[in-house]
Parts: sequence; structure tokens; C-alpha cells
Amino acid sequence: MINLYIHHFLTGSMEDHKDSQRAWIKDKSPAVESNIGWIEHYVDPENLRAIWEGWVAIVDKPRSEKFAKLV
Repeated sequence: MINLYIHHFLTGSMEDHKDSQRAWIKDKSPAVESNIGWIEHYVDPENLRAIWEGWVAIVDKPRSEKFAKLV
């Protein structure tokens, strides 16, 4: 995923960005997860703006186990 990000930023290839998202989806249950890009879409009335964002999340395994039991 990181290598695809790098190539996307160097070349502007949207296919590389899409492939990075495909790689992100395939990475099941990582302890540390991150993503960058057009993750959520917010559009103004003229359909001119997009939101580029990035985030990092760390899994709290004991809490996740409790939520899994609750669900």
C-alpha cells in the first residue's frame, strides 16, 4: 500500500491510488491501520470540493473482544 502511495504521489496515477485502497481492504485485522486519500466525500452545492484526509488507528484488542461479545 505504501509503495502504491509513493508511486501515486510521484506520478499522479489514479490507478495507483485505487490499487492502494484495494491493498488496504485486503489487509485484515492489522494492529495499526492507516489510510490516506479521498476517504469520505463531502460536496458543496456546486460539486466543486472534495476532502483529502489521512488517519491512523491502533487496535485495542481487549476492548475489541468486549465489543465482539456484546455484538
